[in-house]
Amino acid sequence: MQQSPSAGPRSKDARDLTASEDHSVPHPFHVFCEKGGKARRSTLGWSLRFQFFRRPSMPDGLRRLHFSDQSHFLTFSCYHRLPYLERMHMQNAFLYALEQSRRRFKMNVYAYVVMPEHIHLLVSEPAEGALAKAMQMLKMSVSIQARKQGERIAGELPFWQTRYFDHNVRNHEGFLTQLRYIHRNPVKRGLCAKPEDWPWSSFRAWALGEVGVVEVESEMVAARREAQRRGVTLIELGRTQPSENRQ
Repeated sequence: MQQSPSAGPRSKDARDLTASEDHSVPHPFHVFCEKGGKARRSTLGWSLRFQFFRRPSMPDGLRRLHFSDQSHFLTFSCYHRLPYLERMHMQNAFLYALEQSRRRFKMNVYAYVVMPEHIHLLVSEPAEGALAKAMQMLKMSVSIQARKQGERIAGELPFWQTRYFDHNVRNHEGFLTQLRYIHRNPVKRGLCAKPEDWPWSSFRAWALGEVGVVEVESEMVAARREAQRRGVTLIELGRTQPSENRQ
């Protein structure tokens, strides 16, 4: 990888990582990343803006790699992993807050699942602002909504556990692994029989092309956007066409 003259010397950690691993990440929908109408595989290499965030308030050994042009698998939990999301019926409130954050920070939401006591997300890095700021605002918005509902959470205990788990998805295989894990999580926990039975996940957006509260950057959404750009009609199997077969 060539280094910009203005980028400055890289840290030893960054040199070790780039030397030992291939960090080129293919976009999951590379067919729709073409330029000039020509389909081709688009590879997202490391941006020269990447940097390691290691703040004094973080636990020892915890590092976040941001500005890497990679997708992120995120997990955060309710305080002490108590089922506040289920107990307070905050699942839909979280989805509305997630959609607001997606629009405000201009990031793609590839997948999500709202469990009784924790959240899994698969997202891109925001086009505006830092991912950490987006997650902070998302969690704060849900906490405020919980307070507005007049619900009490064991006195003055917080709604969320502090911080969150952040895993950089480095390749397409890793992307698919995290996508399957997110959608199968409710089934694995015994909360439903099939992924499509869980109402607070992005599975139906991927499998059926359903449009929900959160705009999910699935293959179907990408196909619809491409069809709209080209001015063509996209016929989706399994969907009833307007005014057809009606008396």
